[in-house]
Amino acid sequence: YCMEFSDDGSLWFGLQDRIEQWKDGKVIEHDLGQELDPNMSTPLRSIKQLSDHSLWMCSTPKGIAIYNGVNWDTLGVDEGLSSHLASYVYKALDGSMLVGYRTNGISQRHSPGYWSTFRSQDGIPAGQVSFIGESPEGRFWARIDVTGIVSYDPKTAPPQTLLKSFQGELNPGEDAEYSFTGFDLDYRTAPNEMVYSWRFVQRADV
Repeated sequence: YCMEFSDDGSLWFGLQDRIEQWKDGKVIEHDLGQELDPNMSTPLRSIKQLSDHSLWMCSTPKGIAIYNGVNWDTLGVDEGLSSHLASYVYKALDGSMLVGYRTNGISQRHSPGYWSTFRSQDGIPAGQVSFIGESPEGRFWARIDVTGIVSYDPKTAPPQTLLKSFQGELNPGEDAEYSFTGFDLDYRTAPNEMVYSWRFVQRADV
């Protein structure tokens, strides 16, 4: 279903229920049912190597399979994915990771533990994501089964601040509580790390 070269000279093949590693003229089988999930029955459709030399593989019933050269682990909903049912993984030019899903949506990891997810309300059509790529200038392209090809340019996504609760007018000396949230360009900053500034403007008498 898929293949990937790793920096140790290995050639990796994703099959129905296992991974084959071809290295130094030998074939090493990695049984994911034994390593991760005895109910493993989903074809491995995407393999990518990261800068830390680990391999990410889509997908198992528990999410993405990760191999660090010695041990196996999984990355799923508890670690920030929108769903365990990942279908494609891609390493962007800026080092971030993108994960497409079998039903709807694409998630992007900007830093460990922080993901942003784009779904139908953000312009990603429903359907399995079967490919993600990127042009040299940073525009992302994705193939959505049944729907076709979609593209996204992060540079055109403006930052926004959203007021969740507020009081429109205040009397002198009156206390008030305001609640707001927001996101920056391409959702790159975690919500709890956003910095806001604000000011109060005195309304002219009418």
